[in-house]
Amino acid sequence: MSKAAVEMGFNGLDITVRKGGHVAPEHVETDLQKVAKAMQEVGLSTTLITTNITDATTPKTKRILETASKLEFTNYRIY
Repeated sequence: MSKAAVEMGFNGLDITVRKGGHVAPEHVETDLQKVAKAMQEVGLSTTLITTNITDATTPKTKRILETASKLEFTNYRIY
């Protein structure tokens, strides 16, 4: 996906972190890291994830946002 995005002229991807998305929330620690590495290897920025976060107090929310932050994703949006 990352290589194809670069070939089409994109400089980043919007990665979905939710059930049925690019990364399942229960695997965020391992799978988002793989996605970020693949993006960075071809020069894509790790800027945006899209989640279905609706409650800031759930453990899932904390894991998703902490992992994204560590991997230099700077923004998230709710879908």
